[in-house]
Parts: sequence; C-alpha cells; structure tokens
Amino acid sequence: MTPRSGKALARFSCLALLAAIAGAAHAQTPDPNAIDTGNFTAPAVPDSQQTLAHDLAELGWIFGPETIPIGTTATIAIPTGYEMLSPPDAQKFLQLNGNTVTAADAGDYILQNEDPDSGWFAVIATESPGHIPDADPLDPAALLTTMQALTAQDKTAPETLNGWAVPPSYDQASHRLEWAFTYATAAGTKSVPLEIRLLGRTGDIKITVVDDPSAAANDLPDVNKALAGLTFNQSQQYTDYTQGDATAPYGLAGLIEGASAATNTLPPPAPPARNTGEHIAIVVALVLLAWLALKRRGKQLLFLKKK
Repeated sequence: MTPRSGKALARFSCLALLAAIAGAAHAQTPDPNAIDTGNFTAPAVPDSQQTLAHDLAELGWIFGPETIPIGTTATIAIPTGYEMLSPPDAQKFLQLNGNTVTAADAGDYILQNEDPDSGWFAVIATESPGHIPDADPLDPAALLTTMQALTAQDKTAPETLNGWAVPPSYDQASHRLEWAFTYATAAGTKSVPLEIRLLGRTGDIKITVVDDPSAAANDLPDVNKALAGLTFNQSQQYTDYTQGDATAPYGLAGLIEGASAATNTLPPPAPPARNTGEHIAIVVALVLLAWLALKRRGKQLLFLKKK
C-alpha cells in the first residue's frame, strides 16, 4: 500500500465517524453493532464500504506530476494534485463502482482530482475512426430535433430527450468538441455527463466527465486544468492530416449522434439495477457515509455505457 492510499483509508475512518456524529445525539436505543467511541455511540460502518474503499485505494494510482501515454497516439502530463489509473486498473475502478466492463473498455483511463472534496472523474480513451471532417458548422437546434426523433423510436426507453445541458460547441483552434444532454424521466429532469472529443489526425480522444449535475458547472475549470496536458503525439495532431489518410464517414454532428446512440447514462429506479444487457446507468450516491467515504478513491457513481 502506498502512503497516499494509507491516507485514503485513514480518511475513510475519520469521515465515516464524522458522518455519524450528527445523528448520534438523537439515538435512543443502543445499536449492538455500533462503534463505542467513549463519548457517543456511532453507527457501525458497513464492512462492504470499508472493503470497497480499501480495494479502490489499492489500485495502481499514478500521481502528478507525471507523464504517461494514452494509447499509442496521445500523452498526458498529469498536473500536481491529480491522479490517474491506466489499464487494467481503470477497468477495475469501474467494476468496483458497479459497472459492467467489456472488451470495449480495455483502453479506458481514469483521471480525477486528489482532493477528497472533489466529486468528478473523467473516463478517457482513444478512438480511430479516421480523420473527422470539421468544416460543416454545427446547428444545435437541428441536431437536437434529429436526436429527439431517433430516441423517440425506442418505445421501451424510460426517458425522453429533453434538450441540451451543454449545447454542442467546437473550437477550431484546439479542435475540441463538447456537449451534454438533459433527459426527462418519471423522477424528473436529469442531465448526462459532459462529453468532450479532441480531434486528431486519425481519430479522436474520447473524454466522458462524470459528476454531480449540480456541481458540474463549478467543476469544469478544474476538469479543464486536469486535461490541459492531454495532447496528441507528434505527427498525430489534427493538422498533421495527409492526403490519403483514412477519413471517418461522418463529421461533427455525426460524431455526436453516434456517441449519443451508443451511450445511455440515465439513472435507473432505486435500487440501481446491475443490468448485463445494453443499459447501465450513472447514479450519484445519496447515502452520506458512502459519499464521504468514497469520494477520494471512487465516486459512488455507476458509469454504464450502451454497448
């Protein structure tokens, strides 16, 4: 165990204890499974949460400042204060947090802030569909209409595409595309994770930022700081395209449509379903113990992609 993962476990114990203090004064009946602190009796921390925190802390975290490859076409300089997991530990992270992982996730990386008060993490991978043309401008209204028509065809879907949480935008200088949708469900309106694509010579870097929707806007500067050192390698930049290179059969709008058709990120009814089929969900843990205990080494979120 590294010193930092030791701190994670120590923090787990302290935070779990603090989380229990608020309700301890109101306890009338002693809990036979409780922890006796001498001053008050705090509810016992579930063994499953302790085990999960331990397993997450034992993964091969890479701490900034450090530079590592992302696939074979990109590199990231991890800033001080941030941490990453590379394959296969990134897949273990997703599995430990309740996700179904397939061969399609073999190239995934995890990036997050070391700060225990940070609630986001990013899933990063490279895709090689060919050079993606970016000449055609995006029309958010028309694209939304198209996407709503496509999603409406799925009569079994428990959600309705509502609109843009983040309207699609593309920066010509950095060749960065980003967007996020909102969906209407029986439980209310939900926003899906922010999707970012960095375009390169032969494909793109896919970044999915998982966060509490209420904190996403405030966390975006921190996310961008963490991603600032993510670049394509020499000769793999978007401007390195050479006549004769393979070209993707779609442009920016098609990239959004394809990614959205392949991803379903809405939360299922409680308790979270562990489907082995096409639907997996992202849910934010609302249980205080789980949230406080895991936010350093694993956000209690189910990250599920439609394969």
